[in-house]
Amino acid sequence: MICAALALPMMTMADDNLTDEQLSAQFKKEINVKTLEIKTVKAKMKADPADTELAVQLVNLQNELQKLKADKKALDAQIRAQKAADRAQKKLKAAQEKAEIAAQKAKEARTIK
Repeated sequence: MICAALALPMMTMADDNLTDEQLSAQFKKEINVKTLEIKTVKAKMKADPADTELAVQLVNLQNELQKLKADKKALDAQIRAQKAADRAQKKLKAAQEKAEIAAQKAKEARTIK
């Protein structure tokens, strides 16, 4: 858990050079880490139910987890939208090329007559 806490600031600094897909994968890893941290705190709470600091820590971790999930969901939606836009752009370009070829053939057909 300590290693994960120390690694998070380093991962945050590396965000500048990541693609959206890489950032999404990083969010997934961070979500997994938070989930494991929550499980650890819950296990500690079972061992010592009177510890109120653990309850506060659990609430904070759950809030962080919800924020990470929301950020990942928004990023994944952006990735899907970008991929759809790219596909639409490719289809448009292909249709334009076909139209140009058809226009050229029609022009050639008129000059032959």
